[in-house]
Amino acid sequence: MSRVGFAVAQPAAARLWLVDAYGVGPAAVDTAQRGLDRVRELVGRAADGLPPELLHGLVGAVHRAVATRLRMRHEAELPTLADVAKRASTSIRTFYAHYESKEEAFIDAVDLAHVQSEAAMRAASRRAPDWPHAVRSGLAALCNYFAAEPPLAETVIVEVHAAGEQALRRHEESLTSLTQLLEPGYELAPDAPPIASEAIPAAIDALLYDAIRAGGGPRVRAIAPTLSYIALSPFTGPELAAQVANDLGQPRRRQP
Repeated sequence: MSRVGFAVAQPAAARLWLVDAYGVGPAAVDTAQRGLDRVRELVGRAADGLPPELLHGLVGAVHRAVATRLRMRHEAELPTLADVAKRASTSIRTFYAHYESKEEAFIDAVDLAHVQSEAAMRAASRRAPDWPHAVRSGLAALCNYFAAEPPLAETVIVEVHAAGEQALRRHEESLTSLTQLLEPGYELAPDAPPIASEAIPAAIDALLYDAIRAGGGPRVRAIAPTLSYIALSPFTGPELAAQVANDLGQPRRRQP
């Protein structure tokens, strides 16, 4: 992807676009997002016929991975990402009033969202008949959780990118529950690329960001099948992933 090449050649400029802009204000965020829209447009032309949701997921996964490495000053890892890209109900003001700093509030919010969303995912996954359906059920529960909690979703998925280094680190750590959900997939498909455990949660995070920023609620619930397809296809193949994502797959066995 051209964005990875740009980040390798001009890391300082890329950091300004992909990292620092989200802490400046709404105008800067809008400008940064227009740049991402342009990247999606270019990738969409190269991958003619790719559904818009998958296109957003692909670009979003690379965006998150590149931005993380730029923020951590790990630019040396970016060329490897270029190879991966080729494969591939309280108001916020009231909420902040209970904390000494914005960053402290974000960290607590991220921790709360992580605990509650993980519990929802686990409960839904346990009721599934097999691992692919466990992924589908878990991601649907994740979407339902954030759809039902608009202020919290806005805080921990969107505004967290302007909340400072510690809050961002905590947000990235919260994605481990998604990684754990994917682990059985490597037993099903041992040849699946190891980077999938990073790229898939990043894509899910990026699509949640877009849906919440676009209005949340029904938009967040509507992306559950797309998230399931993205999560499953590297392990099950596209056909079964599509069947399960759309609730068309037939259960194979019940999990213990």
